[in-house]
Amino acid sequence: MTTEEQRRQRTITALWISIMALGLALAANAVGYFANADAIQGNKKSLKEATRALCTQRQEYIRAADDTKLFLLTHPGGIPGVPNALLIRSERINLQNAKALSDVKCPKPQPKPTPAP
Repeated sequence: MTTEEQRRQRTITALWISIMALGLALAANAVGYFANADAIQGNKKSLKEATRALCTQRQEYIRAADDTKLFLLTHPGGIPGVPNALLIRSERINLQNAKALSDVKCPKPQPKPTPAP
């Protein structure tokens, strides 16, 4: 065998080894993907549930701030034992908490159906 033939044989062998390694890597990747498909779906479900909980919490902060503001408008003297400053602070904290959750992508709240007369 000449030197040229030996070099060509080594090139062909290296090419086959590379092709086999690539095939093995692709097969391992496919096995890993399908083995983790259930975990991926579980993570998506958990993310959806967490997002829904954060959206509910944000709406609750907004509702509490609105209720406090309405209370202060209808009861300018406050209530005995609870200074207005405390209620105003509570409203401000609720609005700050709602703002902290503003990056959460929430669906638009559905309007509540009004009962038929």
